[in-house]
This record gives sequence, structure tokens and C-alpha cells, in this order.
Amino acid sequence: MNQKPDARDLIELPAFFLFKIIVKDPELTSARLMEMARARLNRELDGARTQTAPSRKGNYQSHSLTIYIEVYEEIEALYQMYSDLEGVVMTL
Repeated sequence: MNQKPDARDLIELPAFFLFKIIVKDPELTSARLMEMARARLNRELDGARTQTAPSRKGNYQSHSLTIYIEVYEEIEALYQMYSDLEGVVMTL
């Protein structure tokens, strides 16, 4: 029987990692989301990049955050933090 691969085995770290966060709350800007990541990881996010795009009807904002990740637990921590935020519709 084939075993499903562990995500840890599929991602080579350290590396830049793309987080996509869809929000409904206009207060959750890319800058705010990056500040939260900086605080959660307790370090500067050198080389990090952001990109924002509105949905077709303007009801949502899509924030793409590219952050340098050192260990897999940082990915889990950021996804959990973003998913728990009120106003976040989806994280990818």
C-alpha cells in the first residue's frame, strides 16, 4: 500500500514560502499581516515580499506573502495564526 508523503519531506527548508491569505476585513492589510508574522517568528523578515489584489466584485482582498521560513514549524505556526484571525476567509 502506498503511504501518503509527509509534507515535511516535500518542502526543502530553509527557503522562501508563499502564504496566500484571503480576507474580508479591510483592516487586515499586507503590512499588518507581515507585522504579525514578524512578531510570531520573533525575527526580521529579510527579503519578504507582499502582493495584494482585490476580488472581482471587491468584497475580498487576496494577500500573497512570501516569507523566508527556517523550519517547518514556522509554516504551521503562521498558518494557524492567520486561520484563527477574525476576518480571514481562507488561507492557502
